[in-house]
Amino acid sequence: MVKKTIKVSVCKLTENGSYNYPWVNTVDGIATFTSTFNTCYFEDKEYKKIKGGKNGGNYQGVFDHEIYRIWQHKT
Repeated sequence: MVKKTIKVSVCKLTENGSYNYPWVNTVDGIATFTSTFNTCYFEDKEYKKIKGGKNGGNYQGVFDHEIYRIWQHKT
């Protein structure tokens, strides 16, 4: 399986299932994606792509089930 490493920002949109202030806790770093971008690995966490998005989020944590917005840095 081919994986892609990309510089990203990750923002957690929910806390215990309720939406919080999304831009307060944004973390920048390097993420690894599967070739189809359906799975993201960032800081020892795994995220699955949300088909069609969900209230601004595009990934969901596999273990914590919280909604995240992950986007690529444009350089």
